[in-house]
Amino acid sequence: MWQLSNQYNWHDRAMLFEQYHWKKALQKKQPYKFKWNEYMDKDLRDSYYFNWPVYFP
Repeated sequence: MWQLSNQYNWHDRAMLFEQYHWKKALQKKQPYKFKWNEYMDKDLRDSYYFNWPVYFP
């Protein structure tokens, strides 16, 4: 059970990180490249969302 809750917390922190830096870039009127897209290829991102119920029941 702890592993699932730890994955959930990791995901929340990652999304908050992305949102924070995206908003800062928007305020400065600069483009922002999402880290999510840089370190995960399209197939891996798709499989992550396809398996969403497994990660977050």
